[in-house]
Amino acid sequence: MNERGFTMIELFVVFVLVGALVAFAFPRISDRLTKVSVRSARDAVATLHAKSRAAAIQGGRSTTLKRSGTSVMITTRHPVSGVLDTIDSPTDIYSRYDGVAMTWSQDSVTFDARGIGGQASNTTITFTRSGYADTLVISSVGTVLQ
Repeated sequence: MNERGFTMIELFVVFVLVGALVAFAFPRISDRLTKVSVRSARDAVATLHAKSRAAAIQGGRSTTLKRSGTSVMITTRHPVSGVLDTIDSPTDIYSRYDGVAMTWSQDSVTFDARGIGGQASNTTITFTRSGYADTLVISSVGTVLQ
């Protein structure tokens, strides 16, 4: 008799081995995804910082990178009318990066028309999720230190 296929015992052994490998690898993959989310959120805010500074220089007017809840946005005032303009749409860090929370030492970073910051001290932004944290430090003159 020449029958093809697998026995139930062979299939069961394969499923148990695959299940054990998945159970072993899942926590490591989950931790890695958490770290990637936190770093990506940090990089996104650093990019918005650079964009805010460039907009100040390019437009010849002061701009502000500010936090509003879980969102970060770039704003500027029109030099003639004084109306507050928003550059691009606000970026919701919490929802975009799977629950990454931010805490800022100051609620905003302002740049003058030359791209120089106007803060009295450094601004520290801390990004956290599931026990993992990363920080972004912006100097008082508006450069990224860390």
